[in-house]
Amino acid sequence: MNKFALVDLKGGLGNQIFQISFANFLKNLGFNVFLDTTFFYSNHKFPRKLEVDLRELGFNKTKLKSNFFFRLNKSLFWEDDSFEMEDLKFYNRFVGYYQNFKYLENSKFFLKDKLNLISNNQNNNVVALHMRRTDYKIINQMLSDTYYEKAINELLTNNNDLQFDIFTDDVNVKLDNKIFKNIRNIYKPIPNENSIDVLRKMLNYKYYITANSSFSSIAAFLSEIDNKIVIYPDPWWRNSEIKLINIPSDWIGIQNN
Repeated sequence: MNKFALVDLKGGLGNQIFQISFANFLKNLGFNVFLDTTFFYSNHKFPRKLEVDLRELGFNKTKLKSNFFFRLNKSLFWEDDSFEMEDLKFYNRFVGYYQNFKYLENSKFFLKDKLNLISNNQNNNVVALHMRRTDYKIINQMLSDTYYEKAINELLTNNNDLQFDIFTDDVNVKLDNKIFKNIRNIYKPIPNENSIDVLRKMLNYKYYITANSSFSSIAAFLSEIDNKIVIYPDPWWRNSEIKLINIPSDWIGIQNN
């Protein structure tokens, strides 16, 4: 009889996609997988909504707030560096973020098919630049202008004709024109626009400057444009254990301080 896996969903769309990728990894190993959506019906400092239809993805969902049984059973697991597959019991609960590109790679075609994450157009001379600000200001993880300046200059050194589409969650964003050059569009949040629609729009670029957000890292990873160039902040988060695992070796890290 197959083992059971309960994977908690939490956070915004980027986190949800990483967790769904991990759940799909377990499913492919033969686990009976359920996704727990308790997070989205609870009070949080930074509330999020469930962005995807889990039934269309082929998963059953449930709400099981208590971890008592799993603690008693010693089958409550956090990130994937905290257990080995042979540690798993018959019933298991996974409560991490699983921001590991191994799982995203494993589920790439599944995600593209089920969530319609397809690159339909090619913006060959345009950079998708992501700025995460609202909640990151509060938790002191917002990227500095210095990071963006270095990343922009890195790309312009090789191609001075590049233009920049800026994607931001800050409706009041103000940019230093000496740093943010050649701006083509600034995409700010608009009423009733779903995050997944923004993600689909971000799939169509050859160049990326990501924020330290799983959202833009997923867009860069899933883009199907040939010879794409991706810049990301290193470390991912400052003074934190939160990090991306198995970042593609050809991505370019720019110091995040």
